[in-house]
Amino acid sequence: MELLTPKETKALLKCSLAYVYKLYERGHLPAIVFPNMGEGTEKPRSMIRFKRSDVAKFIEDYYTST
Repeated sequence: MELLTPKETKALLKCSLAYVYKLYERGHLPAIVFPNMGEGTEKPRSMIRFKRSDVAKFIEDYYTST
């Protein structure tokens, strides 16, 4: 299983990083979310990765030929 960062996913889809996050937030593109193991009182962050196969399926699902 190959995991892609949001930036790698952006490059593959040739779209903005914000669009990649919107696809995830709206449930169109599944992701693996890892909790941040750091310490501190700042806002907790997480690490997000996308499976290459899920990105490929997303492309196939929305592909239309003319």
